[in-house]
Parts: sequence; C-alpha cells; structure tokens
Amino acid sequence: MSKHSIFISHITEEAPVARLLKELIDSKFLGTLDVFASSHEDSIKLGTDWFDTIRQSINKCDAVIVICSPISVGRPWINFEAGAGWVRQIPVIPLCHSGLTPGRLPVPLNTLQGANINRPEDMQKLFDRLAALANMRAPNASEGVFQTRIAEFEKSVVANRLIGDTAFVATLVGPDIAKLTYALVASVVKIENLQSRIEGISDLSAFRFEFKDIDNLFNPVIIETSSHKMVHALLLEQIDKVANSIKFILSNSRVELSPELEDLFKSFLFIAAHQVDKWRGAMGFSNNKLENGQTLQNIMISMIREEPTPPVRREHSNLIHGFIDYYETLLSIKGWIARYQIVLSQLLGDTVHQPAAT
Repeated sequence: MSKHSIFISHITEEAPVARLLKELIDSKFLGTLDVFASSHEDSIKLGTDWFDTIRQSINKCDAVIVICSPISVGRPWINFEAGAGWVRQIPVIPLCHSGLTPGRLPVPLNTLQGANINRPEDMQKLFDRLAALANMRAPNASEGVFQTRIAEFEKSVVANRLIGDTAFVATLVGPDIAKLTYALVASVVKIENLQSRIEGISDLSAFRFEFKDIDNLFNPVIIETSSHKMVHALLLEQIDKVANSIKFILSNSRVELSPELEDLFKSFLFIAAHQVDKWRGAMGFSNNKLENGQTLQNIMISMIREEPTPPVRREHSNLIHGFIDYYETLLSIKGWIARYQIVLSQLLGDTVHQPAAT
C-alpha cells in the first residue's frame, strides 16, 4: 500500500524550517508518511527536473502544509502552491512562525484554519490532522529540540527583518526628516550663517537657540528658491509629511518596528496633533498690513526680539502666544530628531546615513 503524501510549501529563505518539520514528521510518524520538501535532499535528487518533481508531488499529495511568515506570505509561489492544494480540495494548513499568527494571515490564506509552529498544542493538532488522513493514531508531537531550533530560527528572522524594515523606514522618512531639520535650524539661524551651521551640526541635541532667534522664521527657504516659501511654512509642511509617513508605517502590520522606534513615532504624532495646531493659524496673519502701511510681520519680529528667554505668556497678548508655541514646537522637534538619530544608530549601526536636505 502506498504511503500518504504531505507537501511542505516554503520559500528558499525558510528552508531550515521546512527541513526541521519534515525530519520531525518522518521521525514521529516512523516513516509512514511520505513528506516532500523541495529544499530537503531526500525530496529532490541530483539531476532531477525540480519543477516537474514539485508538480508531481503537489498533484499526488494528500495535504499541503504552507510555511507562513511575514516574508513568505507576500511571495507568489507560496500562494500558487496553496492554491493548487485548494483546487484539489485537499487540506491546506498554514503553519505560522516568526511573528505571524493565523489571525494575521492575508487573503486568501486567512480563510484556512492555521496553526503556530512554535506552540506545542498547535503542533499536536497538526499531527492529529495528518494521522487522521492516514487512518492511524497520532504520535506525540512534543519535541524539545525541534522547538528550540525553531525558536533560534525565529529569533534570527525577526532580528534580520527588524534591521531590514528599519532601513526601509529610514529610507522612507529620511528625506523629509532632513528637510525638517533644515526648517528647524533655518527658523533660528540667519540666512548668511545657515549653510555653515547646518554642516557643523553633528549632534542635534547639542544645538542651542533662544526664543529671540526664531525671528528668522519669516526668512525665505533658500533650498526651494522657486517656491517663495517662508521657513515656518516649510516646517509645517515637513511636520505634516513626516506625520503622514509615520501613520502609513504604523498602519502597515507587515512592517516590523522596535518598541523604541514605535514609541518614538507615536510621540511625533502627538507633537503634530497637539503642538502644531496651536500656532498653525497664527502665521497666516503675518502678511496683513496695518493702516500705517506697516506689515504685521514687522511687528511680530519686533515682539520676538524683545521677548526674554524663557518667554512669558501674558493674559491679554494672544499674538505672542503663537510664537511661544512655535518655539516650544522647535524644542520638541529638536529633541525628537536627536532621539530618532540615536535609536536609528542603535538599530542599524554604521549603516545610518541621514540624507541632506536639497
């Protein structure tokens, strides 16, 4: 009587998991099941047409086990092999690892009852299912060495994925953070000194400025000469852009973030939501002209220069409050960028390169 056949679908990077699973099933079921894993030397011999072997194996198998991770579920081959099993109306079992759980499987894999490879009780359910197909009693799935080696593999995958996703995040938000840094410095440094000051900043946490320095916020943006934009407008624009990128990142369940980076991103959204709106409207009045022909902007600059540091909020002087809020936002942004650079450096090491604002 021919053996019942099990097909293990996996991507190349997760071959160690497939090999461990095949060897566990072979060992526990005493060779009574024919387990196919394309990466295992027992499944495809030297000189064999591997594509034809895979096609034949999936055509004759009695069940498909799909090795699922945050990486593999995005690969077309995994979905192709799972679909082939589904069309044949045989059991297709997603087996999740490295941070992915059955509840987070994407369509169409989420329509199938899945399990976690690192949960002994789930592995026992898998063994029960395979044993039922072969009309035999299920062996005990418990195996300490298997779980230890799976845990080691998962740890390496999560670490590598974390580095890769952090690099992706840094690339995504890097240009806008560079422009945000420019807008921060340009808000408190005179135009003629701006380039040298920006080039001289290696540690933003050491960058110092006083309230009276923010009189530069009405200066034109020299890196965008065609836009006729003022510095405060660029700051606002870049805060919004960074916030939108962060919202996209946090909403993407397939992006792995360290707890420190996730907390940092959430704190930026707090700054964008609660501090910026306090001064967003005040800047719109700066170009208004008074009856004597003087612009309100000139009066605002005078108020800023005359205000001591730290600035004082007055009961009947709402105008100065908007600039105090702007100043406090600059302090928050400065601290946030400095912390972001530290966290990024800790995660990526020497691979961190912050793009310049251009």
